Amino acid sequence: MTPADLTRPISYASVPTRGTRFMRTFVPYQLLRFTIINVKMLRLLSRAHHTKPRR
Repeated sequence: MTPADLTRPISYASVPTRGTRFMRTFVPYQLLRFTIINVKMLRLLSRAHHTKPRR
């Protein structure tokens, strides 16, 4: 990197904390989040399939 690169907006990106990095790589947590998101999608789809069509 040159000194000119340090003034660009990308240089202001935050660095993840140790806890954030841990949660991003902790497989049980990722599986839990994956399950929660999938359950939410299934609920949304089931509501869409069980509603009566409008006339």
